[in-house]
Amino acid sequence: MMIFYEKDTGKIVGTVNGRIHSPEEMRMWVGDKAKTERIVCQWVEKSVDGKKALVPENDPEMFEKLETERMVGRRYKVDTKTKKVIEKTQSEITQDEVRRAEVRKGRKTRKSNPAELEEKIKALENRISKMEKDVK
Repeated sequence: MMIFYEKDTGKIVGTVNGRIHSPEEMRMWVGDKAKTERIVCQWVEKSVDGKKALVPENDPEMFEKLETERMVGRRYKVDTKTKKVIEKTQSEITQDEVRRAEVRKGRKTRKSNPAELEEKIKALENRISKMEKDVK
């Protein structure tokens, strides 16, 4: 898997799924090379419980989880100091959802009334909380 992210914020801007990447895929890039970086996780063959298996070369727990995720950038970001993929906070996820909703409506968040945005954020947090309870 390859994850492309903004150097200054850690926001994931694109991914290339797969366990082993060809030379052509390794030349691919998402975004402006001056503003983005990438993490490449190759999967390597190792012996697990006496059997050969493909496992992530680095940060196995996170990359095994990411392999099954759709829309990685919605729930994860890159810690720009450690260069590790981490989960976003609930607040960050909610703020992203509000921004996406604003864009879909043709408005930009910057022009929105801050009190109105806070109200929308609280409403989305309540919806997310309810959905999480329903899943449990």
